[in-house]
Amino acid sequence: MIIRMVKKGAREYILRSEREGYWENRIKDLEKELADINPADFEEVQAKKKEIELVTSSAKTNKEKLAKHGATVWMIENVSKKAVLLSTASSRLSLGDDKSINQRVLTSGQLAYVELQRLNAFEMGIRGWKNLIDQDGEEIPFDKSIIGLLPKEIMLELGSEIMGELSDEESKN
Repeated sequence: MIIRMVKKGAREYILRSEREGYWENRIKDLEKELADINPADFEEVQAKKKEIELVTSSAKTNKEKLAKHGATVWMIENVSKKAVLLSTASSRLSLGDDKSINQRVLTSGQLAYVELQRLNAFEMGIRGWKNLIDQDGEEIPFDKSIIGLLPKEIMLELGSEIMGELSDEESKN
């Protein structure tokens, strides 16, 4: 049994990585971190340079996708933390062949409890999407049965938003 306590109606959300200025700010932050590293710490300097290189590459790929297809719009509905906690507690006790996100994650035993709460929130609060594009450039229609195939990072960000958690950027403001 899932108990839903909705705070607001369904709304639209765009991932931070698809918003204006995200990649530029991310690279600036990494460059500041690099400048703060002691130059004598060669390994740490090299690791940060590699991270900047990877983020720069991701930024280019993401910007090209956005220029071609536009952002994905996620339809989500807020769910109370109490409902998420109840769902998380009951899913930890469940066993069986259910292929929901909770069962797949629980059997793998690889996620922290906070991540599990966010995944539960995502599963409870996702209502649809528009403009979700696959690697072949084709739009994927919303289908609740395939949400567990989405990248974990997307599910975690949306789950956090559904529970009303503040991102690091929002908490600074």
